[in-house]
This record gives sequence, structure tokens and C-alpha cells, in this order.
Amino acid sequence: MQDCNGQSQAERARAAQSMAREGFQPDTHTMLPGGCWALVLAGGEGTRLHSLTTTASGVSIPKQFCSLRGGASLLQQALKRAASVARPHHICAAVMSKQKNWWQPALRDLAASNIFVQPANCGTAAGILLRLKG
Repeated sequence: MQDCNGQSQAERARAAQSMAREGFQPDTHTMLPGGCWALVLAGGEGTRLHSLTTTASGVSIPKQFCSLRGGASLLQQALKRAASVARPHHICAAVMSKQKNWWQPALRDLAASNIFVQPANCGTAAGILLRLKG
């Protein structure tokens, strides 16, 4: 399997070993391929987990904005995973406009141009293809 730069896992491992022998300790982004991007899909309604994500007062919160085990929300966890494979300016998120009050605080560190706002839940494919149309 190759990464975004066409390197195999073995080639990347050899390069990392060579650098380690020379005393170089890369930070978490040094070994990342320059061309990789991450797209976090966070525009769903959260209907499948509705019973778990409804507050005591009856407010239904989409699952990506909830924490199922305490701590970070599912969206925050996804952004952290995205940061492990892509540079910060290469992380994007697809969200729904009507959920802005939930996603805006969570995405405050993303560039506005990296937040793809869908007018409604149009499905996963639309979230991926939204910005490709130009």
C-alpha cells in the first residue's frame, strides 16, 4: 500500500530508520506526506443514536457533537485523528448549516475555506463532492 506521495510503507519505514540512526527525531507532522488531506464528515442528523443523544430536556443533539464516554465529542476525536495523518491546513470538515451552533466552536481552528457547509443533509457523497464542483 502506498501513501499520498507514492511511497510504500516499507520505504517510509526505511527512511524513518535512516533518520533515527542519524539522531533525527521527527515531530508528528515531519513524516506526513505533503499532499494528503483529511475530510471529516460531520453533517449527519444523528438519527441512529437518537435515544443516546437526547438530553433530559428532550433536545436531540447530533451524535458527532456528543461524547459517548465523557470527554471529547465524536467530532473532536475525528479531528484529532485527522491531525495524525494530515497537516492542519489540509484538514476539512463537511457540516450542515442548521447545526452551526454545534460545529462552529468545534471547528474554530479550521480555516473557513476548509469548512464545507451543506444547506441540508445531502448524504455522504454530497459532503465529499460539494467542493469539487468549483
